[in-house]
Amino acid sequence: MRTAHCRWLLPATLLGALAGVLSGPGGALGQVLIGSLRLEAQWSTTGMPSGTLDHPMGIAVTASGRVLVADGTAQIVVYTADGTPLDRWPLPGGTRPVGLAERHDGSIVVTDYTGDRLLVLSDAGELLATWGETGTGPGQFQAPSGVAVTPGGNLVVVEFMGQRLQELDANGNFVRFIDGGDNARQFTAERAPRAGMERMNMPMAKRTGDPHGLFAFPTDVAVAPDGTIYVSNTHHYEILVFEPDGSLREAWGSKGPGAGQWEVPAGLATDASGNLFVADSANFRVQGLDPSGRVFLVSRADERWYQSARRIYSPLDVALDSTGRLYVADFAASRIQRFSRRPKSP
Repeated sequence: MRTAHCRWLLPATLLGALAGVLSGPGGALGQVLIGSLRLEAQWSTTGMPSGTLDHPMGIAVTASGRVLVADGTAQIVVYTADGTPLDRWPLPGGTRPVGLAERHDGSIVVTDYTGDRLLVLSDAGELLATWGETGTGPGQFQAPSGVAVTPGGNLVVVEFMGQRLQELDANGNFVRFIDGGDNARQFTAERAPRAGMERMNMPMAKRTGDPHGLFAFPTDVAVAPDGTIYVSNTHHYEILVFEPDGSLREAWGSKGPGAGQWEVPAGLATDASGNLFVADSANFRVQGLDPSGRVFLVSRADERWYQSARRIYSPLDVALDSTGRLYVADFAASRIQRFSRRPKSP
Protein backbone atom coordinates (compact mmCIF):
# COMPACT_ATOMS: atom_id res chain seq x y z
CA MET A 1 0.00 0.00 0.00
CA ARG A 2 1.24 3.46 -0.84
CA THR A 3 1.87 5.73 2.11
CA ALA A 4 1.02 9.42 2.22
CA HIS A 5 4.60 10.49 1.70
CA CYS A 6 4.90 8.30 -1.40
CA ARG A 7 1.65 9.70 -2.77
CA TRP A 8 3.10 13.22 -2.60
CA LEU A 9 6.39 12.30 -4.21
CA LEU A 10 5.72 14.60 -7.19
CA PRO A 11 5.60 17.95 -5.34
CA ALA A 12 8.17 16.80 -2.78
CA THR A 13 10.58 15.83 -5.55
CA LEU A 14 10.04 19.15 -7.29
CA LEU A 15 10.73 21.21 -4.18
CA GLY A 16 13.72 19.07 -3.23
CA ALA A 17 15.22 19.48 -6.68
CA LEU A 18 14.65 23.22 -6.56
CA ALA A 19 16.43 23.44 -3.24
CA GLY A 20 19.34 21.42 -4.58
CA VAL A 21 19.78 23.59 -7.64
CA LEU A 22 19.41 26.78 -5.62
CA SER A 23 22.18 25.74 -3.25
CA GLY A 24 24.48 24.39 -5.94
CA PRO A 25 27.22 26.39 -7.65
CA GLY A 26 26.09 27.92 -10.91
CA GLY A 27 23.30 25.53 -11.79
CA ALA A 28 20.97 26.65 -14.55
CA LEU A 29 22.27 30.21 -14.36
CA GLY A 30 25.20 29.33 -16.57
CA GLN A 31 23.03 28.41 -19.55
CA VAL A 32 23.09 30.59 -22.67
CA LEU A 33 19.74 32.00 -23.77
CA ILE A 34 18.23 30.58 -26.98
CA GLY A 35 15.20 32.38 -28.34
CA SER A 36 13.36 34.78 -26.09
CA LEU A 37 10.19 35.27 -24.11
CA ARG A 38 8.53 38.52 -23.13
CA LEU A 39 6.46 38.59 -19.96
CA GLU A 40 3.04 40.08 -20.80
CA ALA A 41 1.05 39.32 -17.65
CA GLN A 42 1.16 37.47 -14.36
CA TRP A 43 -1.43 36.92 -11.67
CA SER A 44 -2.21 34.96 -8.53
CA THR A 45 -5.68 36.09 -7.41
CA THR A 46 -8.64 33.70 -7.63
CA GLY A 47 -11.32 36.37 -7.47
CA MET A 48 -12.28 35.44 -3.91
CA PRO A 49 -11.88 38.07 -1.16
CA SER A 50 -8.19 37.94 -0.27
CA GLY A 51 -8.01 34.71 -2.23
CA THR A 52 -4.86 33.65 -4.07
CA LEU A 53 -3.74 30.56 -5.91
CA ASP A 54 -2.28 27.78 -3.79
CA HIS A 55 0.50 25.91 -5.61
CA PRO A 56 -1.17 25.41 -9.01
CA MET A 57 -0.12 22.15 -10.65
CA GLY A 58 -1.88 22.21 -14.00
CA ILE A 59 -2.94 24.66 -16.69
CA ALA A 60 -4.83 24.49 -19.99
CA VAL A 61 -6.21 27.00 -22.48
CA THR A 62 -9.53 26.18 -24.13
CA ALA A 63 -10.41 26.74 -27.77
CA SER A 64 -12.41 29.79 -26.69
CA GLY A 65 -9.33 31.26 -24.97
CA ARG A 66 -10.26 30.66 -21.33
CA VAL A 67 -7.37 29.76 -19.04
CA LEU A 68 -8.09 26.85 -16.67
CA VAL A 69 -5.88 26.33 -13.63
CA ALA A 70 -5.83 23.20 -11.46
CA ASP A 71 -5.25 24.72 -8.04
CA GLY A 72 -4.23 23.25 -4.70
CA THR A 73 -7.50 24.49 -3.22
CA ALA A 74 -9.29 21.53 -4.89
CA GLN A 75 -10.85 23.65 -7.59
CA ILE A 76 -10.42 24.71 -11.17
CA VAL A 77 -10.04 28.48 -11.45
CA VAL A 78 -11.13 30.00 -14.77
CA TYR A 79 -9.55 33.20 -16.13
CA THR A 80 -9.50 35.37 -19.18
CA ALA A 81 -6.22 35.47 -21.09
CA ASP A 82 -5.32 38.61 -19.13
CA GLY A 83 -5.84 37.00 -15.74
CA THR A 84 -9.29 38.31 -14.86
CA PRO A 85 -11.10 35.65 -12.78
CA LEU A 86 -14.23 34.38 -14.50
CA ASP A 87 -15.34 31.42 -12.40
CA ARG A 88 -14.32 28.79 -9.85
CA TRP A 89 -15.30 25.14 -10.16
CA PRO A 90 -15.13 23.39 -6.76
CA LEU A 91 -14.29 19.70 -7.07
CA PRO A 92 -15.38 16.80 -4.83
CA GLY A 93 -13.76 16.76 -1.40
CA GLY A 94 -10.28 15.29 -1.28
CA THR A 95 -9.62 15.89 -4.97
CA ARG A 96 -6.11 16.98 -5.98
CA PRO A 97 -6.44 18.22 -9.57
CA VAL A 98 -3.24 18.07 -11.60
CA GLY A 99 -3.70 17.39 -15.32
CA LEU A 100 -6.23 19.19 -17.54
CA ALA A 101 -7.36 18.68 -21.12
CA GLU A 102 -10.22 20.02 -23.22
CA ARG A 103 -11.96 17.42 -25.35
CA HIS A 104 -13.30 17.98 -28.85
CA ASP A 105 -16.85 18.49 -27.50
CA GLY A 106 -15.69 21.24 -25.13
CA SER A 107 -15.85 19.15 -21.96
CA ILE A 108 -12.86 19.14 -19.62
CA VAL A 109 -11.02 16.11 -18.25
CA VAL A 110 -9.19 16.50 -14.94
CA THR A 111 -6.80 13.98 -13.38
CA ASP A 112 -7.46 13.48 -9.65
CA TYR A 113 -4.00 12.67 -8.35
CA THR A 114 -5.09 11.53 -4.89
CA GLY A 115 -8.41 9.97 -5.91
CA ASP A 116 -6.97 7.77 -8.69
CA ARG A 117 -9.63 8.78 -11.15
CA LEU A 118 -10.55 11.12 -13.97
CA LEU A 119 -13.23 13.78 -13.58
CA VAL A 120 -15.20 14.85 -16.65
CA LEU A 121 -16.62 18.38 -16.39
CA SER A 122 -18.89 20.35 -18.67
CA ASP A 123 -17.59 23.60 -20.13
CA ALA A 124 -19.38 25.29 -17.22
CA GLY A 125 -17.70 23.12 -14.58
CA GLU A 126 -20.57 20.71 -13.89
CA LEU A 127 -19.38 17.21 -12.95
CA LEU A 128 -20.57 14.88 -15.71
CA ALA A 129 -18.75 11.64 -14.91
CA THR A 130 -15.93 10.01 -12.97
CA TRP A 131 -13.83 7.30 -14.55
CA GLY A 132 -11.44 4.85 -12.94
CA GLU A 133 -10.48 3.65 -9.48
CA THR A 134 -7.36 2.71 -7.55
CA GLY A 135 -5.58 -0.31 -8.97
CA THR A 136 -3.12 -1.70 -11.47
CA GLY A 137 -5.55 -3.15 -14.00
CA PRO A 138 -6.72 -1.65 -17.29
CA GLY A 139 -8.70 1.52 -16.68
CA GLN A 140 -7.47 1.74 -13.09
CA PHE A 141 -5.01 4.35 -11.88
CA GLN A 142 -2.30 5.15 -9.37
CA ALA A 143 -1.79 8.91 -9.08
CA PRO A 144 -2.80 10.00 -12.60
CA SER A 145 -0.88 13.20 -13.23
CA GLY A 146 -1.33 14.04 -16.90
CA VAL A 147 -3.93 13.71 -19.64
CA ALA A 148 -4.05 14.62 -23.32
CA VAL A 149 -6.50 14.21 -26.19
CA THR A 150 -5.57 12.42 -29.41
CA PRO A 151 -6.59 13.75 -32.84
CA GLY A 152 -9.29 11.07 -32.89
CA GLY A 153 -10.74 12.12 -29.53
CA ASN A 154 -9.33 9.41 -27.30
CA LEU A 155 -7.56 10.19 -24.02
CA VAL A 156 -3.98 9.35 -23.08
CA VAL A 157 -3.36 9.25 -19.33
CA VAL A 158 0.00 9.07 -17.56
CA GLU A 159 0.29 7.73 -13.99
CA PHE A 160 3.00 9.11 -11.74
CA MET A 161 2.88 6.32 -9.16
CA GLY A 162 1.55 3.65 -11.53
CA GLN A 163 4.41 4.53 -13.90
CA ARG A 164 2.63 3.72 -17.12
CA LEU A 165 0.61 5.17 -19.99
CA GLN A 166 -2.96 4.24 -20.89
CA GLU A 167 -5.26 5.14 -23.75
CA LEU A 168 -9.02 5.36 -23.18
CA ASP A 169 -11.79 5.94 -25.67
CA ALA A 170 -14.15 8.93 -25.57
CA ASN A 171 -16.43 7.08 -23.13
CA GLY A 172 -13.65 6.26 -20.70
CA ASN A 173 -13.23 2.64 -21.78
CA PHE A 174 -9.75 1.12 -21.77
CA VAL A 175 -8.16 0.83 -25.22
CA ARG A 176 -4.52 -0.11 -24.63
CA PHE A 177 -1.36 0.34 -22.64
CA ILE A 178 1.27 2.34 -24.52
CA ASP A 179 4.50 0.57 -23.58
CA GLY A 180 6.78 1.33 -26.53
CA GLY A 181 6.73 -2.19 -27.98
CA ASP A 182 9.90 -3.96 -29.09
CA ASN A 183 11.73 -0.65 -29.46
CA ALA A 184 11.26 -0.04 -25.73
CA ARG A 185 12.74 -3.43 -24.88
CA GLN A 186 15.91 -2.65 -26.81
CA PHE A 187 16.06 0.92 -25.52
CA THR A 188 15.81 0.01 -21.83
CA ALA A 189 18.47 -2.67 -22.23
CA GLU A 190 20.87 -0.16 -23.79
CA ARG A 191 20.29 2.71 -21.39
CA ALA A 192 20.48 0.79 -18.08
CA PRO A 193 21.60 1.88 -15.63
CA ARG A 194 20.74 5.55 -15.87
CA ALA A 195 22.30 8.17 -13.61
CA GLY A 196 18.92 9.32 -12.34
CA MET A 197 17.93 5.83 -11.26
CA GLU A 198 21.27 5.33 -9.54
CA ARG A 199 20.77 8.54 -7.59
CA MET A 200 17.22 7.60 -6.60
CA ASN A 201 18.37 4.03 -5.81
CA MET A 202 15.33 2.57 -7.56
CA PRO A 203 15.23 -0.55 -9.74
CA MET A 204 13.75 -0.31 -13.21
CA ALA A 205 10.69 -2.37 -12.31
CA LYS A 206 8.51 -4.17 -14.81
CA ARG A 207 4.83 -3.43 -14.18
CA THR A 208 1.45 -4.13 -15.70
CA GLY A 209 1.36 -1.88 -18.73
CA ASP A 210 5.14 -1.32 -18.66
CA PRO A 211 6.76 -4.71 -19.26
CA HIS A 212 10.13 -3.24 -20.22
CA GLY A 213 10.61 -0.90 -17.25
CA LEU A 214 10.50 2.13 -19.53
CA PHE A 215 8.88 4.62 -17.17
CA ALA A 216 10.31 6.24 -14.03
CA PHE A 217 7.69 8.44 -12.34
CA PRO A 218 6.39 10.11 -15.52
CA THR A 219 4.63 13.41 -14.90
CA ASP A 220 2.81 14.58 -18.03
CA VAL A 221 1.76 13.66 -21.55
CA ALA A 222 1.07 15.71 -24.69
CA VAL A 223 -0.17 14.68 -28.12
CA ALA A 224 0.85 16.55 -31.27
CA PRO A 225 -1.56 17.20 -34.17
CA ASP A 226 -0.03 14.28 -36.11
CA GLY A 227 -0.66 11.89 -33.20
CA THR A 228 2.90 11.79 -31.86
CA ILE A 229 2.82 11.20 -28.09
CA TYR A 230 5.29 12.87 -25.71
CA VAL A 231 5.86 11.88 -22.08
CA SER A 232 8.00 13.65 -19.50
CA ASN A 233 9.80 10.68 -17.93
CA THR A 234 10.79 12.73 -14.93
CA HIS A 235 13.20 10.50 -13.01
CA HIS A 236 15.00 9.37 -16.13
CA TYR A 237 15.49 13.02 -17.11
CA GLU A 238 14.16 12.50 -20.63
CA ILE A 239 11.25 13.12 -22.94
CA LEU A 240 9.92 9.89 -24.45
CA VAL A 241 8.57 10.16 -28.00
CA PHE A 242 6.05 7.57 -29.21
CA GLU A 243 4.59 6.96 -32.63
CA PRO A 244 0.77 7.10 -32.84
CA ASP A 245 0.76 3.29 -32.86
CA GLY A 246 2.44 3.27 -29.43
CA SER A 247 5.92 2.22 -30.48
CA LEU A 248 8.81 4.11 -28.95
CA ARG A 249 10.50 6.40 -31.49
CA GLU A 250 13.25 7.94 -29.36
CA ALA A 251 14.12 9.67 -26.10
CA TRP A 252 15.32 13.27 -25.87
CA GLY A 253 17.72 14.70 -23.35
CA SER A 254 19.57 13.79 -20.18
CA LYS A 255 20.16 15.23 -16.74
CA GLY A 256 21.84 18.65 -16.69
CA PRO A 257 21.52 22.41 -17.19
CA GLY A 258 22.36 22.55 -20.90
CA ALA A 259 20.02 23.11 -23.81
CA GLY A 260 18.07 19.90 -24.34
CA GLN A 261 18.91 18.65 -20.85
CA TRP A 262 16.52 18.48 -17.91
CA GLU A 263 16.25 18.83 -14.17
CA VAL A 264 12.78 17.55 -13.24
CA PRO A 265 11.01 17.77 -16.61
CA ALA A 266 7.31 18.15 -15.82
CA GLY A 267 4.43 19.73 -17.78
CA LEU A 268 4.21 19.46 -21.58
CA ALA A 269 2.31 21.26 -24.34
CA THR A 270 2.37 21.14 -28.14
CA ASP A 271 1.42 23.81 -30.67
CA ALA A 272 -0.28 23.57 -34.05
CA SER A 273 3.08 22.98 -35.77
CA GLY A 274 3.93 20.03 -33.54
CA ASN A 275 6.55 21.89 -31.49
CA LEU A 276 6.90 20.70 -27.91
CA PHE A 277 7.24 22.95 -24.85
CA VAL A 278 8.57 21.51 -21.61
CA ALA A 279 8.41 22.88 -18.06
CA ASP A 280 12.00 22.20 -16.99
CA SER A 281 11.12 22.78 -13.36
CA ALA A 282 14.34 22.66 -11.38
CA ASN A 283 16.25 24.46 -14.12
CA PHE A 284 13.78 27.36 -13.67
CA ARG A 285 12.88 27.51 -17.34
CA VAL A 286 10.79 26.35 -20.27
CA GLN A 287 12.39 24.73 -23.30
CA GLY A 288 10.97 24.47 -26.81
CA LEU A 289 11.83 21.65 -29.22
CA ASP A 290 10.75 21.15 -32.80
CA PRO A 291 9.36 17.78 -33.98
CA SER A 292 12.88 16.51 -34.70
CA GLY A 293 14.00 17.27 -31.14
CA ARG A 294 16.03 20.35 -32.00
CA VAL A 295 15.98 22.96 -29.23
CA PHE A 296 14.83 26.39 -30.41
CA LEU A 297 13.92 27.98 -27.08
CA VAL A 298 15.57 28.02 -23.66
CA SER A 299 13.60 30.57 -21.67
CA ARG A 300 16.06 31.71 -19.09
CA ALA A 301 18.37 34.62 -18.92
CA ASP A 302 21.10 36.15 -16.79
CA GLU A 303 21.35 36.52 -13.03
CA ARG A 304 19.58 39.87 -13.10
CA TRP A 305 16.52 38.14 -14.56
CA TYR A 306 16.83 35.36 -12.01
CA GLN A 307 16.66 37.84 -9.15
CA SER A 308 13.68 39.63 -10.70
CA ALA A 309 10.06 39.09 -9.67
CA ARG A 310 9.45 38.46 -13.39
CA ARG A 311 11.55 35.32 -13.48
CA ILE A 312 10.20 31.84 -14.20
CA TYR A 313 10.74 30.33 -10.78
CA SER A 314 9.28 26.81 -10.58
CA PRO A 315 7.32 25.97 -13.74
CA LEU A 316 5.26 22.84 -13.21
CA ASP A 317 3.00 23.02 -16.25
CA VAL A 318 2.71 24.92 -19.52
CA ALA A 319 -0.04 25.65 -22.04
CA LEU A 320 -0.43 27.53 -25.33
CA ASP A 321 -3.29 29.53 -26.76
CA SER A 322 -4.31 29.75 -30.40
CA THR A 323 -1.99 32.72 -30.99
CA GLY A 324 1.05 30.86 -29.65
CA ARG A 325 1.32 32.69 -26.35
CA LEU A 326 2.82 30.59 -23.57
CA TYR A 327 1.23 30.20 -20.14
CA VAL A 328 3.20 28.88 -17.17
CA ALA A 329 1.84 27.49 -13.90
CA ASP A 330 4.47 28.51 -11.34
CA PHE A 331 4.06 26.01 -8.52
CA ALA A 332 6.23 27.47 -5.73
CA ALA A 333 5.36 31.11 -6.50
CA SER A 334 1.61 30.25 -6.71
CA ARG A 335 1.03 32.29 -9.83
CA ILE A 336 0.34 32.16 -13.56
CA GLN A 337 2.56 33.89 -16.11
CA ARG A 338 1.80 34.64 -19.75
CA PHE A 339 4.58 35.19 -22.28
CA SER A 340 4.82 36.07 -25.93
CA ARG A 341 7.56 34.11 -27.60
CA ARG A 342 10.11 35.18 -30.16
CA PRO A 343 12.06 32.00 -30.88
CA LYS A 344 15.19 32.17 -33.02
CA SER A 345 17.85 29.75 -34.11
CA PRO A 346 20.75 29.19 -31.69
